[in-house]
Amino acid sequence: MKTIRLISMGTCLVLMLTGCFSPMREASGWKVARESAPVAPTIARAMGFHYGPVVAHRIRQWQALMENAASHSEADNLRRVNDFFNGARFVDDAVSWGENDYWATPLEFLVRDAGDCEDFATAKYFTLQKMGVAPAKLRLVYSTFRDTGQAHMVLAYYPDQSGDPLVLDNINRRIRPGSERSDLVPIFSFNGDSLWLARRDSRPLRAGSPGSLQRWSHWQKRSRQQFLASGES
Repeated sequence: MKTIRLISMGTCLVLMLTGCFSPMREASGWKVARESAPVAPTIARAMGFHYGPVVAHRIRQWQALMENAASHSEADNLRRVNDFFNGARFVDDAVSWGENDYWATPLEFLVRDAGDCEDFATAKYFTLQKMGVAPAKLRLVYSTFRDTGQAHMVLAYYPDQSGDPLVLDNINRRIRPGSERSDLVPIFSFNGDSLWLARRDSRPLRAGSPGSLQRWSHWQKRSRQQFLASGES
């Protein structure tokens, strides 16, 4: 949860579209190799070599979570992923990365076992997609807390496009319908395909491609590269 107060929906969107929050970090230098499903096992070994056995164990738990997805219902997988990542600590980007707003990849988040709201939400998004959840069912929702105006990001899961989404959150850790989260004021939402502006008492307005969200585009690229990194030829 950020300590900034958003001035308006328009200001927030402009900042996101132009990437003005802070400079983006370059993609990792890890070797990029062919994709293997769901994630190359050597990643855990490599992480263990660089960061120790605790991190390697955490990566293996993540792998097992994804590998066992077919044995569970989609509802169960939502809960499993939400619980897994919510076990991490909340730490501001300024403390973790020395930047005001750095979007960590899932692997970077797991190495530190800590992050802010964007890191929790995007890690859940990435993992659920790898577990077979249709991308159209998932949206990252940029919002503010109604009482304080603080910015916050959550992951929304739509069982169907017109229904009430389920909200996966690192602050309120129990998955609840969006209609029960009156503490949040949605500003806009996005996934890999589309961008929507929130409208009061109305369905979100589709506002085009999310490609204009620079942080999001960089995060997707870096996440894919790191996910494919295996150290194998």
